[in-house]
Amino acid sequence: MAQESVKNQRDGSSNGRDEKDKSNIRSTLYSQFEDLLEENKKSSVEKLLLKGLNQLIKFYHNSECYQGSTSSNKIEGELQNNERSSSNDREFFRERSQSSKGSSTVYGFENEVLSLERMLLKSGSVDQFKAIAVVGMAGVGKTTLCQEVFNKEEVKRHFVPRIWVCMSRQPNDDENFKAVIVKRMLECLGVDDEVINSIPKDHELSGLVYALHLELMTKKYLIVLEDCEETDEWYEKLYNSSSNGEKWGEQLCHGFPKGYGGAVIVTSRNEEVAKKMVGEENLLQLQPLSDPESCWSIYKDSVVAEGVEFISQEQLKEKLKSKCGGLPLAAKLMGKIKADQQGNAAAQAQDASHQEY
Repeated sequence: MAQESVKNQRDGSSNGRDEKDKSNIRSTLYSQFEDLLEENKKSSVEKLLLKGLNQLIKFYHNSECYQGSTSSNKIEGELQNNERSSSNDREFFRERSQSSKGSSTVYGFENEVLSLERMLLKSGSVDQFKAIAVVGMAGVGKTTLCQEVFNKEEVKRHFVPRIWVCMSRQPNDDENFKAVIVKRMLECLGVDDEVINSIPKDHELSGLVYALHLELMTKKYLIVLEDCEETDEWYEKLYNSSSNGEKWGEQLCHGFPKGYGGAVIVTSRNEEVAKKMVGEENLLQLQPLSDPESCWSIYKDSVVAEGVEFISQEQLKEKLKSKCGGLPLAAKLMGKIKADQQGNAAAQAQDASHQEY
């Protein structure tokens, strides 16, 4: 079961292992994935998936072995670049802002689902604004957790409208990224492009934030801001209300009306960024899954989702436990790889059968 902690640099881990131990871990991991890449070098799909999986496992094990933030930040940067270039059908890292689609079965996050739901629907003032952050390393399941809660019937009844907005920068984004973010929200809320584009450029940001505020006024909204990494003060203190001493657009929080029961959920890998946005007391922190059966279930579902019959193998199950590091995304990627392997094998067998005739 995932417990709440974002810091995967576990205390004493580097002191507890000498350089020989670290080297052995790295060598074992690299050789395992080099073998897999060699076995599947003819399949471009598998190569993409294996590349993503390799980066995830490397990130997880290196963060366990090393306390140094510079090394970990470099690895995380490589992982982030890989995420943005990998296959387009993954549900964890979407390429553009959109409302969240229906989620698949969630394993290992039962307590976290309940915690997040309670934070959203907790008793007290029904009109109180809530700002919550889900924090954890890449691939740990932040998006899946939020999707599960986002699509719960009670949450749907409680919050209208509900929108899901990706906060990642895209190659074709305007230089004024703050304006891009607000435009994404307005588009998700169904505001016409004509209205959005009618805002004068010399007052664009303040006009967009004001338009967002008006659109959400009196509504009990739920907004998920996925993958927040920006460190600009403009994104901070989402729980603040606009005051007479501030101009529209000086803070993102001005776009979120207070006093109507609205809520914002932030997902981020950066704990400090999340704290500044929602406050330290409103963090929900995720750790890799400690229950091997949950990873196995994710793996099985991923195989079946590709339209391939799942064949249980205890030996494979043990390998999965050792390789995925408790990361749901790693287990899912491994399932896709296995499905692709089985599909290729079936196709080759069919071709061979046809050639015999």
